[in-house]
Amino acid sequence: MLRTALRSPSAIWKYAAENGGVRPEEWNKAFSLLKIADRYKRSRPIPAILRLRLAPLTDVRLHAKNGPAQGWFLALVRAWDPAWSAALHGGSRRTPYALSPLHRALVTPLAEEDQVNMALYSGGSVYTGEEISLRVSLADEERARRFLAELPSLPLPLLGGVPCRLVRCPRPNALDPDWLSASWATLADAPPASRLHVSFETPTAFSHQGEFLLLPDPAHLVASWRGAWDHAPARPAGADTLTLDGLRVTSYDLHTEALPLKGGLRIGFVGEMELTWRPGTPPETRRILAALAGLADFLGTGAKTALGMGQTRVRMWD
Repeated sequence: MLRTALRSPSAIWKYAAENGGVRPEEWNKAFSLLKIADRYKRSRPIPAILRLRLAPLTDVRLHAKNGPAQGWFLALVRAWDPAWSAALHGGSRRTPYALSPLHRALVTPLAEEDQVNMALYSGGSVYTGEEISLRVSLADEERARRFLAELPSLPLPLLGGVPCRLVRCPRPNALDPDWLSASWATLADAPPASRLHVSFETPTAFSHQGEFLLLPDPAHLVASWRGAWDHAPARPAGADTLTLDGLRVTSYDLHTEALPLKGGLRIGFVGEMELTWRPGTPPETRRILAALAGLADFLGTGAKTALGMGQTRVRMWD
């Protein structure tokens, strides 16, 4: 009740009147929530996901998994805003966007992707008019809206060397199945979670001192999620001092797969794992990890997320 009711000073007084007062510990919690909300209240940009549905105008043979997705997307952005394309392409340790591999005829709403088996494109021929889709996650929702407003008039780059058409342009609103966004405040104010179920949908690995690490060590997971928050106005309170004492891997079903990328194959792990806090772990500790993990649905986990690696789904329970 407290989390949903106390969103402003007036709400605090209303809550106190209806509940015969507010205990000291509730005051502390209330003002903590207000502080978080105020920090992110007017923050821009905020993260967003959009899905582009495409169809080739002639038959084309694409590489498995990622295909030419990144080059195609950056060329499209370059036609609209060359400076933004250059900013997305490099210059930052962690890119402010992530791409999925190509999918065939995926029409499930983005908010419900975890409820279905996604039709991952596995390579080979795509025939004339056959629909494929590309999931684009951006840390800048405001710019994504402007981009979508002009997308129908932009010349589409060649896809695998052949022309293609835009089957449908997403509309940036909550009812559109090809659009999803969340405020930094919502992500930062995540409720405590005792258990996290993490699904790695595309090969995932961590870059460390010039090497690719293939084990989902919780320390590397959390470091990656913390790094993604560099694109926010601020990291969740306590994120930089979070300790993982008491966080255990309680189950996993993982194997390695190769993702064909320019220059060769990249090996990563795919599958599922579950992280659980030991009983008695403070709620604030469980809340901080939940806030960090929430951004993984948008910007992924690990290295080369702009090339289709590290697509992640996180589900949490207390």
